[in-house]
Amino acid sequence: MFLFILLYLVVYVTILTWTFTKAEIAQEYGVTRPTLRKWIRYFSSRTDYETWKRRRKFSGKEVLSLICELGWPNSTNCLTKGQIKEQCETEYQTITDMVQLNAAKLGIDINAYRNVDIFPPSLSQRIVAVMG
Repeated sequence: MFLFILLYLVVYVTILTWTFTKAEIAQEYGVTRPTLRKWIRYFSSRTDYETWKRRRKFSGKEVLSLICELGWPNSTNCLTKGQIKEQCETEYQTITDMVQLNAAKLGIDINAYRNVDIFPPSLSQRIVAVMG
């Protein structure tokens, strides 16, 4: 048991001391840097947008916080508006109306929805869930 705890601590400390570039983070999510920048601007309350623009590298702790907020990096979970439309078998205007009606529940505003074409995993799943 002690070895397990020790191993866990070593892995945890190692991850927290690594640094990641914006390109590496974007690559993990399967999106471009401009898309990731939009996610930070519109959907991340923990990461200051001005700090994001200014810095090149981020610590493992900061990236872990970002992952908790945006969802686990898996490019199959990052959905475009078109993919959401296909999954929900509806039209773009219907999705826009539902996002506008459920903005508080989704945690976004209509301006953010209109300016982003690919959504982070956590938000993609919430939009699909609201659409039913």
